[in-house]
Amino acid sequence: MKRKHLHKFDAGFVFMEIIFTAVIIFILCYLSLKIYLKKPSMDKPAQEIFSQAGINTTSQKTILDTTKERINVLNKQILGQEKQLEDIAK
Repeated sequence: MKRKHLHKFDAGFVFMEIIFTAVIIFILCYLSLKIYLKKPSMDKPAQEIFSQAGINTTSQKTILDTTKERINVLNKQILGQEKQLEDIAK
């Protein structure tokens, strides 16, 4: 009887070890992906060029957001210039 009881205890202990190890692996994967996705995937010269153009290169999301803002500003400038040319042509 004692052996059967110990065997069940060992099986439960092994199961808990596996669960604990899986949790640690998932936490490490989450943290590494979080850090990886925050970093911009470009080299220093490209970062400098984007910074000079007014684009924030701290993360992928900020690159997209500031690029959209910059495009909107440029579109407004182009529309303003087109309006000025139409006024001159009249």
